[in-house]
Amino acid sequence: MLSRVGLFAAATQAFTGPRLTLRTPRTPRHAPVKASAADVFEVATGAFDWTCNLGAPAALVAGAVMATSQEYKDDESLVTREADHKWVRQAKKMIKVLLVGSFACEVLCVFVSTVTGTMLLSSGEGTAHAVKSLVGRDTAMGFLQANHEFEYLTCRLSFLNGLLSWLGAVALKYAIPQPDEGESTRKMNRFAASLLTSTMVLMVSFYNAHLNFYPNYIQMVLRWCKLAWHGVVGDPVEPLIFCGAFPFLALTTYLGWKAFTAKPDEGSDSGISYS
Repeated sequence: MLSRVGLFAAATQAFTGPRLTLRTPRTPRHAPVKASAADVFEVATGAFDWTCNLGAPAALVAGAVMATSQEYKDDESLVTREADHKWVRQAKKMIKVLLVGSFACEVLCVFVSTVTGTMLLSSGEGTAHAVKSLVGRDTAMGFLQANHEFEYLTCRLSFLNGLLSWLGAVALKYAIPQPDEGESTRKMNRFAASLLTSTMVLMVSFYNAHLNFYPNYIQMVLRWCKLAWHGVVGDPVEPLIFCGAFPFLALTTYLGWKAFTAKPDEGSDSGISYS
């Protein structure tokens, strides 16, 4: 019991704890300055390189997620059975959700980073014959966060969330008891699940310690939600997003509720017999 409480406290601290002040405080960003087209293009090119470097590992993780999904499908380990405990059936469903969510997040990261990279390379076009106000142009990340914050947060959060979802799905798979496993195998699987969970907590803690513009991971998520909300109901309103966001969100919520409250499979999903 104490170990579980300690693990929960460590996870909470990792996700919400402020960054450690081991380094000298970062100087405040510069006030808006005037920049020429060449200045904009120079710093935007650095931001473009970052989007390229992020899209490649996201694609690799997406491929690994698909391989994991196929493996679980082939061994039929995620089929919900009537003989399973209730929490085991829900855990199997959650694994599918985590894997699908992980794949979607990584594909989203690749897509947004690609589109953002193309947009960054054309940043100088608007200043070809005039100067413009440019905030945070001292670094590529400062430029991206100040001028394209939603795209910046989407890239960072989608990559991390996809990675955490994949690790979480694998850890949960190890935590589920298998009917034909022995005591030694069960103990090893518990160890693997605990190891992966600890790695996830360590990753988020490391992530928080190296943030520059936000106190912690949770604040990044809240900021992204705020920007996404303003993008849906902002001015001007994007008709496609406004008309599609709420209906599809409601439909997805309804389908998720139906999935998690459904009765155990009887071979319909996998075509196998329970005899």
